[in-house]
Amino acid sequence: GFPPENGHIVKFEDDSYQIYDKGKLLLSTTFKIESEQREIDGTVYSEKIVYLDSGYKTSVFFKISGNTLKICYGSIAVDGGTSTYRKK
Repeated sequence: GFPPENGHIVKFEDDSYQIYDKGKLLLSTTFKIESEQREIDGTVYSEKIVYLDSGYKTSVFFKISGNTLKICYGSIAVDGGTSTYRKK
């Protein structure tokens, strides 16, 4: 994950998705949400973001709880990880 206020921002708007790091755009793509249940590193996810035109990994699992978004890039055992974001 990322510590609070570190400049790493995820922005969703309609069907577009952007990731910024300290103001620099790292990823911009369109997406759709699909239902799929999977347990990864002890957390059960039931939805995933499918990137439609990014040229990057095709999907990531996510979980929203209150104002917190967790995006899982795969199991820690295979060099994956989870990033946690807070809504502003």
